[in-house]
Amino acid sequence: TAFFYTDTYSGDALGSVNIALVTAVAMVPEGLEAIVTLTYSYAVKVMASQNAIVRALPAVETLGSVTVICSDKTGTLTQNIMSLTAFVTSNARYKNNVDATDRVPVNFVRDDTYLASRAQHDMKKTGKDIVADGPNNPAGRRGHNPSNHFTVDSLHATDNPDEAAANAALPPDDGFPVKNGESPSREWIQSALSCGVLCSKCVLGEGGGRAGEIGNPTELSILRASYFAGIDIEELKNDAPIVAEVPFSSDYKFMATVHEPAKVDNCPDGKYVCFVKGAPDR
Repeated sequence: TAFFYTDTYSGDALGSVNIALVTAVAMVPEGLEAIVTLTYSYAVKVMASQNAIVRALPAVETLGSVTVICSDKTGTLTQNIMSLTAFVTSNARYKNNVDATDRVPVNFVRDDTYLASRAQHDMKKTGKDIVADGPNNPAGRRGHNPSNHFTVDSLHATDNPDEAAANAALPPDDGFPVKNGESPSREWIQSALSCGVLCSKCVLGEGGGRAGEIGNPTELSILRASYFAGIDIEELKNDAPIVAEVPFSSDYKFMATVHEPAKVDNCPDGKYVCFVKGAPDR
């Protein structure tokens, strides 16, 4: 801070302020902006040599003051945010617009080419070959209690392997519920995602946003996709209250909830309905 006094400007407050401002501006080097930019650029280059890529130059200053960095198992810095990008049925794939702001069913569009690449170990297998391999291995995985391991005996509702293989070779019904490139109705989306909505104890943020949300990021992504598809989350949960629950556990890797009868789509009269989500082979 500098203070200047002279008899020339005695009693002239405005003149004194002008002198102070001019002096303050003159103290800032003309090349300060270039110097700061060059410093940031050098820091980015050094960090790149250590396999750390920085997109925004000012972020270097923030990272320079960090003492502890927590990352996931892949070494990636994440925001702890997940989005449901698509869901797959027995005959189709539906791509979700994760950037949508309107609550309309057209956020989901059938796109059978989206995420359609097979796993590397199944690249050369046909559906018939996979079914012909038989049921899953009933042996428990290493490190897990075999009593908690559940398997699917067949991919089709038949005990005849030849019949199951023939069914797997049949082309999908392209007209159900909509054709490729079209959007399903809100009712169909609700029936498809109701399991993920009801088998959850999460609370979605106000207006479908992230502020105020409570719960697991994976479950919240399902709730958010349902919300922006036009589904009334609270009404759906109120119509099918939970009467029993099996909490998620890392031992058996699934969560299950039992709901009141007759208030859930496709639920027989007088029968409770159970929704389960988790690892399909457990």
